[in-house]
Amino acid sequence: MGRILVTLAVIALILSSLVGCATESQQPTVTPEACQANFIVEPIPPNCTVQGEGLSCTGTTIVRFIDKSTGNITAWSWDFNDGGNSTAKNPTHTYSTNGNYTITLTTTTPDCQDKVTKLDYISISGCHT
Repeated sequence: MGRILVTLAVIALILSSLVGCATESQQPTVTPEACQANFIVEPIPPNCTVQGEGLSCTGTTIVRFIDKSTGNITAWSWDFNDGGNSTAKNPTHTYSTNGNYTITLTTTTPDCQDKVTKLDYISISGCHT
């Protein structure tokens, strides 16, 4: 996702008439950056390789999720798709069962709530459970 850069400038409106000129200047109103949920895994566990947007891992894997959300985040809600969840900003989670796991992060700010879901983001194989 790209970011929008806002540059503040003074906008001048000059009106002319038959009796003279009038000038009015206004500072534009800029609203705060909206919340946008996002995350990465860092560092990549040694038993994993990057596969497209996600990870392919062999055996039990400990994953550290790093929040990369924008906005004044006040709450995090993680769903690790294996019955596990967390409200930590940067949680660690252990996967010990073969499967493909979709990860969902919901973030909350005083002004909004946003959710990002990354389908089949973690793929685990080679577990003996």
